[in-house]
Amino acid sequence: MAAWVLASNQNVLNKIPNIPPIKTISCVGASSYLIDFEGNLLTFGFNCYGQLGQGDNTNKNAPKIVNNLKNI
Repeated sequence: MAAWVLASNQNVLNKIPNIPPIKTISCVGASSYLIDFEGNLLTFGFNCYGQLGQGDNTNKNAPKIVNNLKNI
């Protein structure tokens, strides 16, 4: 399964480059959560409250593996 995202201010989906094959996709509000086939959680999007699990509250434009969660 490929992961796709709406580019800002556009109504057309764009393929997310440079990510592994994705098993599960979940979107909550403006935050997105992906699980790859190796059980890694990748997160991106709105992060005002630290909901992406990246250890900060900076919004992310590209998926990044959450290092403290493995084999989900």
